[in-house]
Amino acid sequence: MGSIHPEAKRVLNQHPGAEHVVQPLLCAFSVTTVIPSTRPGSSTLGFYLKPEPFMAEFLGIERELLLVYSPHKELQARDVDFHDFLLHSDRSRLDPLGSIVVSAAPNMNAFLADFLAKDKDRPPIMTLSVSELAAVSHANDLRALFSQQFFRRDVFGLESPLTRDRTFFGRQVIVTELLDQFRSGQNAGLFGLRRMGKTSVLYALKRRCADGGIATFCYVDLSNPSHHKLRWRDLLQTIIKEIADCLPQESALRSLDAQRMSYSEERAASRFEKDIKAILTVAVSGRIVLALDEVENIACADLSPDAHWNDDFLPFWQTMRAVHQKLEGQFSFIVAGVNPHPLEMDQVGGFDNPLFSTARLYYLPPFELPQVRDMVRQLSRFMGISVDEGLYGRLTADFGGHPYLIRQVCSYLCKQLTDRPTTLALTHYEREEQPLRLALEKNVRQILSVLARYYPSEYEGIRLLAHGEVDRFKALALENAELTRHVEGYGLVAGARSSPGIRIGVVLEHLAGMKTPQEMAAKSSDVDDVWAEVSRRRNPIERKLREVGQLGCRFSYGPKAASRVLSHIPSERREVLARFGYEELWGELFLKELADILRAEWNCFQQYFTVTPAEFFQWLDQVNRFRPDAHAREVDDEELAYTRVCLGRLEEKLDLL
Repeated sequence: MGSIHPEAKRVLNQHPGAEHVVQPLLCAFSVTTVIPSTRPGSSTLGFYLKPEPFMAEFLGIERELLLVYSPHKELQARDVDFHDFLLHSDRSRLDPLGSIVVSAAPNMNAFLADFLAKDKDRPPIMTLSVSELAAVSHANDLRALFSQQFFRRDVFGLESPLTRDRTFFGRQVIVTELLDQFRSGQNAGLFGLRRMGKTSVLYALKRRCADGGIATFCYVDLSNPSHHKLRWRDLLQTIIKEIADCLPQESALRSLDAQRMSYSEERAASRFEKDIKAILTVAVSGRIVLALDEVENIACADLSPDAHWNDDFLPFWQTMRAVHQKLEGQFSFIVAGVNPHPLEMDQVGGFDNPLFSTARLYYLPPFELPQVRDMVRQLSRFMGISVDEGLYGRLTADFGGHPYLIRQVCSYLCKQLTDRPTTLALTHYEREEQPLRLALEKNVRQILSVLARYYPSEYEGIRLLAHGEVDRFKALALENAELTRHVEGYGLVAGARSSPGIRIGVVLEHLAGMKTPQEMAAKSSDVDDVWAEVSRRRNPIERKLREVGQLGCRFSYGPKAASRVLSHIPSERREVLARFGYEELWGELFLKELADILRAEWNCFQQYFTVTPAEFFQWLDQVNRFRPDAHAREVDDEELAYTRVCLGRLEEKLDLL
């Protein structure tokens, strides 16, 4: 039987009627602390509940539980604010399993359900009405209530990046190292496979910067078209606005050029520098850290989905580097993506790459066994499930420590354990192993798709290794230090130059089961693999055609080139495209429109292509028509073989081989 600590009793005596809230809980808990809300007009109380040994074992907790009691007629946001304040300020005492809210308010369940639905990464909140609590007469009644509410949520199945410490595991060391980089005014690059947790690390850095008063941290997602579609000067201006949104002092916004005028081509760099200096006067600790996620989207070398970044890469990054250097580290940035190639090129378009040697590179490796154990054990505990020790090793070996894949596996398995508390056994995993691997096939393809499309040499290398061609892979690794660094940094391959092996079992099985290029030429039924190949080859063809078209028409028609190009576009689209400048116009054309212009103005390009127009447009029309990424259908082998021939001819004529 639990008790109420004397100091807690003293506080309760000042709030008549509140003791009845905790009295039914004394069959399984002791009340160690009572904290009243300090907000004027609020009678909300916070209770710290220390479980009796049998209840601690049942719940799988080691610390105290938070209970918040609201006597008000309606549950309000201020009650949740008080609840969150206690959880955040006393994390060393309160268990992350979840918390309890008690109220007589009729809107309690609907209010909290709406609150939790907006933030799926939040710890579970158990809701109890005053009448439900009054009906508790035995510890078994409490067990039943906890089982119904605490143990039903699938905390493994979260798809979005993790935004709270409760579900963030295994990356504390790299977070600490990156924070040290920022404190010393240095830049950083964070790279790793898809779904490895890069964005979750960036969110963790944002929390640490805020909690430790290190810097004003601004996160920008470059995969958003509203960012990567912008020209370099407009993106700089947008970044200033987003950094300003992170500031608590709105009065600082009035002096920013970005809020009052458009950045021009000539003045964008100087205005960006001026605005950064203004923000630094009110930034946390006089320091700004800018996180640019999915950096490939504003890189050149056929990585960005927008061709204008071939021209915009240099001025954008020259500005970023210059401001970083001039402000002596008060402004620093971290870029994140799959591959560090944009930071490793020493030159871009014949000029020095401003990103080269500007940032220290970090790879986000897979989890090792201790990290897998910590993540799976903690999250399973939130669901009322304990895990066989032997299962941690199997998960690490079979999924190479890839945290997202392991979470998906555990989500699949735990959904089958409906009677909780219970144990997830190794035998259960072994029984479900084959259907599990089939269910994860789409996730493995997604993880590898970026390599297949944008980094084909690395993808081809690991594919060779999966097919047992160890000597050919070693030869590639010995010849290409960059490839070696990347595949080992990803945690995909161990011992690349000595005794190479693929670390992630499901990746090995996926690649080993794929056909060789010779086999694919004869038989190809995997739409996703065909899409990866065709898209990887079609994108640089499109970019080159836009470049050739732009230069050819400008050479032939001079200032009248834009009107000449628009004359070949249907009137409705012409009105849309007329808003763009001549160079921007070419990046906005659909491939069919591009082909129509090239066909109509063939005389401008025939010397470049050295082929008859009939042949050229036969190849181009086939490539445009064959779009497996846009049509969920079976791939016809003969059509695929012919498309490969057309791709090869275009690559040859455009000097892309």
